[in-house]
Amino acid sequence: MNCDNSRPSAGDRGFERQYIGTNQMILIPHRPDAHSTTSRDGRFGGGVSRVTDGRFGAALAGDPQGSGPVTIPGTAGHQGQRSITPMTWTAFVVNADFTAYYDAVPDLTGVRLRSVHLDGWDPTVTLRLDLPRFPDRWEGAPGDTVQCQIQFAMVRDFLMEGWQPPVTADVVLRALPEHRLAVEVVAPGVAVSFTANASVLAGKISVFTQDADGGDSGSRSFTRPLETRLHPTLPPAYVNTFYERV
Repeated sequence: MNCDNSRPSAGDRGFERQYIGTNQMILIPHRPDAHSTTSRDGRFGGGVSRVTDGRFGAALAGDPQGSGPVTIPGTAGHQGQRSITPMTWTAFVVNADFTAYYDAVPDLTGVRLRSVHLDGWDPTVTLRLDLPRFPDRWEGAPGDTVQCQIQFAMVRDFLMEGWQPPVTADVVLRALPEHRLAVEVVAPGVAVSFTANASVLAGKISVFTQDADGGDSGSRSFTRPLETRLHPTLPPAYVNTFYERV
């Protein structure tokens, strides 16, 4: 993993540090009123990054607001007891229909997590990942892997431990009260968790052929023709217009 601990470029002002590796980008927002920490050695391998300030999430760690799983009235779990209501991840997506490509949309189990992007201006986290199965229907250019970005807004209590790519992870979404989500990414040597608004955005759906080393730097075809013209290959990590928009 290569780490860039130099000062951010003009396009990345507002970030305390930028971590760039072969298949990942992590941006840590820096604000005068922020209370955030990063690993002291400048690496996420074995380190901890926590963002719990008012700008990147209003709740501090341990704050009860928005905590606890959801209970549906009229069910067995509604007798004064909270219980987790399982839902598929696409049930939270409000802007995309993955059934256009899949007969049965795969769970986010065993996905290759390519990047974790923290927006420097909004409390937003974007995960870029390869879905575990190729679409049943695809009309774009040929390939062997489908990739998309999943974006979470109004993020609170962000915590990340470890980053040793390549990362094959399980991404779990659980419903919380007050239209919130608990998001957890679990992989060997990596753990990411936070809460977010329950309206999730998904986009940048593309197909490509993996490199010999498993990378995703080759040509790709997006579901939107304009994106294919603008980004025939994966843009550099500093192109925020790509990584912060779905």
